Amino acid sequence: MGLRFTTMGIENPIGFFFEALYRSGFYWNFLSFVQVLAAVLLLIPRTSFLGAVLYLPIVINILIIVVGMNFIGTPIIVSLMLLANIYLLIWDFPKTKILLKTLIEV
Repeated sequence: MGLRFTTMGIENPIGFFFEALYRSGFYWNFLSFVQVLAAVLLLIPRTSFLGAVLYLPIVINILIIVVGMNFIGTPIIVSLMLLANIYLLIWDFPKTKILLKTLIEV
């Protein structure tokens, strides 16, 4: 946490993107913290649903980034991560259904 994700130079669009994120300071550390928090919540059976809900926007955002920046091979891995997350939400469908109903009513 708090370290650069890559050593690519800023002349590369991917390196430029990650350097901009890194230089944002607080936001970079916030992203790291939330990813670690989601992972820990997923590992604990009692909080796994909350971890899956928290991880969903993270993995969707990562998928958009890797597709938009033309990463090679990574979209396949991230798509599988997204499918695994959706599977976890379907696994706890009664909780997911309550959450969706609450979001729709608001």
